[in-house]
Amino acid sequence: MQNEAHGISRSSGFSRRVRAVPRGFLGRALGSLSVSVAALALFGACSSTSREPGTGETHFLANCTTSCPDGLECICGACTKTCGSDGACSAFPGGATCETNACGGGSSCDVACSGDGDCAALPSASHCVSGKCRATAETGDGGTSHPDAGGSSHDFDHCARKPPSVCTMQETCAELGCGGLEFESDGCMRAPCTDDGACGDAERCAATRCVNTSACTYQSGGECGCGGTAQCIAGAFCNPVAAVGKKGDFVSIEVQVGSGPCPPGNTCSSWWKITADGGLAAMKSGEPISSQISAGDLAEITYLVNGPELRNALEKGIACDQPPTDVGETIILTLSSGELQRDVTGCVFSGPSGNVFQQVDAIVKRY
Repeated sequence: MQNEAHGISRSSGFSRRVRAVPRGFLGRALGSLSVSVAALALFGACSSTSREPGTGETHFLANCTTSCPDGLECICGACTKTCGSDGACSAFPGGATCETNACGGGSSCDVACSGDGDCAALPSASHCVSGKCRATAETGDGGTSHPDAGGSSHDFDHCARKPPSVCTMQETCAELGCGGLEFESDGCMRAPCTDDGACGDAERCAATRCVNTSACTYQSGGECGCGGTAQCIAGAFCNPVAAVGKKGDFVSIEVQVGSGPCPPGNTCSSWWKITADGGLAAMKSGEPISSQISAGDLAEITYLVNGPELRNALEKGIACDQPPTDVGETIILTLSSGELQRDVTGCVFSGPSGNVFQQVDAIVKRY
């Protein structure tokens, strides 16, 4: 049986021979000589256009996520190199010039185009996409499922903050996840924030333990792939209060516990109150406590308060197991905008295991 304890909560060769009509031995000899000379001249011409070592011509403007071969850099989803003038791009084919990066500051070697024919000299970027030679082409409906010159899919042209992806919305959401704390359901990035003041009236600045550090682009086989740094960096994004709970700055959180029946003369209740600066005041079985919680515990409590689950759980409740009858527990969260309070007995003492109320309880009762 369940009760509701109310919570929340990506070398070419030759294919034909030159034939001469023989006119005696001299004619045959001269014919053979002329063919040999012509072949040598042509071989010399081909040799003179071989790729200069280190130019990265073979992979120039190929798609990339984080790194490129041949000493090239991955810039805006394409393999190229930074530059300060057109001369720095002269080793690349296709009439490469030094262009300002559309996806950020700085400049890199690129090739402008008005059609696929302008990109014929680029084996790794033979399609004209939004005025730049790129590896894959636009779709027939005028949209694109591939990178444009700025390294971002046309699927996200409507976004105020585009996701770090050149793939389609469907592919991007499959890799990065959409409809969560960082990305909206259509893949657009939510606004980053440090407090509620940066968010709309119906939004709250909700904390996340690890922001996305991946960028998505098309791989050599045509599939969308994402890659980035493996480090976990905390952040926060504006999210609807309907999903993440009440706005307001963290003031304090209190846990009250009582048991019974309580024998005469015994103290069968305790409480702990932690403020936003880590101060602790408590009464544990009749003994007063005044202390400071550890920096690690404060960071965890602060995350739980500012994260996506606790406030919503206190407001709306979560499904929890049947509570015991001889003990009770209440959590009270005080915010600058008001107070949230709920009986969490079933959630803390019965489960489900690991729910957000148990996480708060475990930290507080260490003291």
